[in-house]
Amino acid sequence: MANTETIKYTELLNTALTLKGSMGNTFNKFYNYSFANQVFFMQQGLTEPVANYNVWKKLGRFAQAGTAKLVITPSLYKDKATGEEVFYGFRLKKAVFGYSDTVGDELDLSAVACAGWELNRALEALEIKLVDFANTNGNIQGYSFERNIAINPVVAELLPTTFHELAHVVLGHTTKEKAEEYKTHRGIKEFQAEAVSYLLMKELEEPFNESESRAYIQNWLKQYTPTDKDISPIFTAVNKILKAGRETVEA
Repeated sequence: MANTETIKYTELLNTALTLKGSMGNTFNKFYNYSFANQVFFMQQGLTEPVANYNVWKKLGRFAQAGTAKLVITPSLYKDKATGEEVFYGFRLKKAVFGYSDTVGDELDLSAVACAGWELNRALEALEIKLVDFANTNGNIQGYSFERNIAINPVVAELLPTTFHELAHVVLGHTTKEKAEEYKTHRGIKEFQAEAVSYLLMKELEEPFNESESRAYIQNWLKQYTPTDKDISPIFTAVNKILKAGRETVEA
């Protein structure tokens, strides 16, 4: 059953920026959900493993009527010319249940350890290269171009800066086609990249200067008000980078 309510990405981001710790080791014990969905589950008051009806059934538990929660799902349509399914956006659908919404066999609810994440694995999967820093301006912490990132060897915060530049590439800011757009909409682009970096650091539970990162975001937003269209790619990028860096765990 689809829901007519729209996805409020601004609210989703505000929630994500205030969360503490990793969500994946709570929600993804029995099924892997996107980063955006994990935040969305938090908004709905869920703080336990989540899965759809069929997954719970396989685990020996059965969903109780009227307890379904919303999940963000892709909307697809079939191209009449090619017969292929084409993605055209996301929608909300009542299709998932928290553990307490189900009855049946008792299951181990201890937190699942998320698969290890490594930067080199992510770079390889995303086909992005870490190249030597060649800028003579020592005040520049890092930069990115095409599918390359370069980080100042004496950067104050190595991983957050790396994530920031990685985000620029994944968000598509560094393509030749987007070069002029970056110049005219730099505030939004910098906001997006720093938000991705902030959320990655939080989800991976890495220490960093959170207040400085938030101040950087706010500084770029003094002249711009991001729309849901600006915010949606942030969640897509975070999810893509997390997935790219995770080790593959055999079932």
